[in-house]
Amino acid sequence: IAPRRRSGAGEAAETSEMLSKSASQLKKSLDADLKKSTTIDKAARAEIIQEADDWVKEAKALKSRVKDGKPSSGEAQQLLSRASRLQSFIKKNQLPAATSAWAGVDGQVQAIANAYNKSWGTAQ
Repeated sequence: IAPRRRSGAGEAAETSEMLSKSASQLKKSLDADLKKSTTIDKAARAEIIQEADDWVKEAKALKSRVKDGKPSSGEAQQLLSRASRLQSFIKKNQLPAATSAWAGVDGQVQAIANAYNKSWGTAQ
């Protein structure tokens, strides 16, 4: 399934392009915060950095599928599910740089959810 409307497809293409860049920035901010944190153990740090890395890859995959006009609903759902996990971790652990980076990403994630008529995060 592609984004729900033709205009939604254009919006999804533009948003997925921005999100693929923003996701990389979020990962860098998250990594910087985690290196300073004394309350998050090494295993949890490694796990959430892997989540962020996978999210960057999913954002790029979504961008590619939308650009190529291929069905991308599954990719969008994966991206939204991982976004929810990252958002929860960032909020729970009060990470300043990642919180700031997330503020820029949040609207893009919501736009993807809207384009595919899916819920995510606290709305899920």
